[in-house]
Amino acid sequence: MALDTYWTIVALVVGATAAAIVIAAWRRPRTVSARLLAAGVLVSASGWMASAGCVLVAPTRDHEIVAVVVISATTVVLSAFLLLSAVEQLPGAASSAAARLRRSVDGLQVTSALLLSGWTIAALVTAHDHRIAVHGNPTWIASAVSVVGLAAAIGFTVVEVRHGPRPRGTVAVLMTGIVAVAAGDAGIAAAVVVWHTATSTIVAGSLAVIGFAAIGYVGTSGRALAGPAAEQVPIRWGLPVAIVSVALVTTVVHLLTGGRPDVVSAVLGVLTGFTLVVRQALALTDARRYLGRLREDEAHLRELAYTDPLTGVGNRRHLMAALTDGRVRDQECALVALDLDDFTGINDLRGHVAGDEVLAGVGERLRANLRPGDIAARTGGDEFAVLLMGSDADVGAVAERLLRGVSEPYETSAGTVFVTASVGHAASETADDAKTLLRNADVALRLAKREGTGNVQRYDPAYDDFVHRRTAIEQGLRGALAAGEFTLAYQPIVTLPDARTIAVEALLRWDSAHLGRVPPDVFIPIAEEIGLIAPIDRWVMHEACRQLGRWLDDGHSLWLSVNVSARELHLPAYVDQVAETLRIHHINPDRLVIEVTEHSAALDLDSVVGRLSELRATGVRIALDDFGAGYSSLGQLRQLPVDILKIDRSLVGDPAGSPRSRAVAPLVDVVVQLGARLDLEVIAEGVGDVAQRQVVEASGCRLAQGDLFGPAVPAERIEAMLHAEASLIGGAPAAADGRVRGARLAVEADPDPARIPDSIVPRDPPPTIPPQRRQQPPAR
Repeated sequence: MALDTYWTIVALVVGATAAAIVIAAWRRPRTVSARLLAAGVLVSASGWMASAGCVLVAPTRDHEIVAVVVISATTVVLSAFLLLSAVEQLPGAASSAAARLRRSVDGLQVTSALLLSGWTIAALVTAHDHRIAVHGNPTWIASAVSVVGLAAAIGFTVVEVRHGPRPRGTVAVLMTGIVAVAAGDAGIAAAVVVWHTATSTIVAGSLAVIGFAAIGYVGTSGRALAGPAAEQVPIRWGLPVAIVSVALVTTVVHLLTGGRPDVVSAVLGVLTGFTLVVRQALALTDARRYLGRLREDEAHLRELAYTDPLTGVGNRRHLMAALTDGRVRDQECALVALDLDDFTGINDLRGHVAGDEVLAGVGERLRANLRPGDIAARTGGDEFAVLLMGSDADVGAVAERLLRGVSEPYETSAGTVFVTASVGHAASETADDAKTLLRNADVALRLAKREGTGNVQRYDPAYDDFVHRRTAIEQGLRGALAAGEFTLAYQPIVTLPDARTIAVEALLRWDSAHLGRVPPDVFIPIAEEIGLIAPIDRWVMHEACRQLGRWLDDGHSLWLSVNVSARELHLPAYVDQVAETLRIHHINPDRLVIEVTEHSAALDLDSVVGRLSELRATGVRIALDDFGAGYSSLGQLRQLPVDILKIDRSLVGDPAGSPRSRAVAPLVDVVVQLGARLDLEVIAEGVGDVAQRQVVEASGCRLAQGDLFGPAVPAERIEAMLHAEASLIGGAPAAADGRVRGARLAVEADPDPARIPDSIVPRDPPPTIPPQRRQQPPAR
């Protein structure tokens, strides 16, 4: 078969493949990239068809060669340009002019380096004097243009695959197709001019067909070519620089082996060097731009890190950075802490959107009231702080101004919102460091909130000591029960006039390992506030009932009085807990008296009445403690289901001979008479001397309690006292009163009955008293 026939068949196959690819791609969405790809394929196919026509109709061999070579050069340049332009239009490719310029310079750099190394290698291999002759005829020029077009396709392919849009695998297939098309188009001239064989024709045509297939696969498969734009990250230099290095190495080898530089090598070398310089300039421009962008990002991140996004003022980190700044530490300043009162209620009533609007308004008003150099910050949910710089500021006046500004009504999407705030401030001379100054301002704020809403307070070291002590108590209380630091002391309740013990009141004591003895009136209110009073009350009830059970087993006829907090009393399961405790320790309910203070009963009368009624239904008796302190009315007293009134110590606790002592007797008498009218037992508390006892006895009160009859002591001393009283119970009343008092004093001084003098405790064993655990208490 003649070469012309082979050439015709190959050209027809290439043309048919190109037509199929164009038709298939035309059915896809007609993007700019797809149209450029189709145009590049059509140009390449047209070059093949034109070359075949020249081979068939050329009058002479020379005319055929010139025509084919010119067509090949034109085809390579046009198709490569169109196909590479199509790549630049893909989604994710560089879109800015600067990015395209960088890509073009990189591609030109690789292209020139490839041409330089190829030219040098060709001179080393083919020319006997290591020089390639340069001809001015059209065939040589057109062939050179074809080689340059192929090198350009390869060079830009390297750049696109390395740094182009993602996914890189799909781009690599597309760029491989472009190189194959360029190689096939350049192979037209080689097949006609150099080899002029059927094999070379088939190889060139196969390259073109493979290239068309790769381009068609990418263009028709629907694979997404999307990713971050190339200008978002600096282009790496690795592969282009490596190729340039190869070109320089081959040039050096060429010179060392006796070759001489020619015009083409010089031009290509200058072009390669020029592209390196341009790329360096572009790299410096990129570095400056990215450095500026990094600085902007750093400033933005710093703003985000040190600014509260809701209010626009600084955050706690900003405030601490300002306080620790050397310029701030070296000058006087003051810190103002501000907290919105009951802000949770605003969120609950108006919603969180309105709450956020209020917080934003607070931040705006704080900024409007600042002097130059002052700093406002949001330190918590509804807490703010203002750092006032300089010693010339009247901190109190500034704090008052801030409070007035913040307390103005706020117009929100949920309506007008009224807000009050509390303000505390501390000067820098009150603290040695930033954390202490912040704490001092917070202490002043706590004092302001304690004094009431809309209050401004200055830091007071005395209140700081109080807060420190309270905080230590709070922390100690949380582990005191588990550590076994609580104990019970028992104070006798005696009958008058014989001073015989018929009951005891269980009183809680706390001996902290770190704080020492803490008074009950100090730690019990704190335990109520922090929610620890319920487990403490349960422990007191169990421990007191356990001790009462032991005394009853020993034959002592006693009843026990236990105080209960208002918080514990309101628990739904409290009545069941009391009943279960009595059942565990096998105690008759009427042996237990639950004491509630007049104050707690008056705060929530309806709820307390219901719960006390449930307790009385179990058989437990109820005592109203601190009666006469001024909280309840007589009408409320008639509603309360109580059995015992305990006269407050303020009515009987005045020292003998004081100006008020003459006014005490009528008040005690009134309470006793009131108890008689209401059929209630009355106990006088706080009896500390003989004069007070005389007042209580003169009023007709039958029961008393106080240090005169014995302070609160451990259970062992009460037990010794009960044994001493039991041994003296048979004496004359007058003598018994004195001897019982003496026995009580001796037991208080020494709890061991074996060391009590014989004149007080006889050596003969006391008479046996049968257990009376279920015996009813003495009649009232």
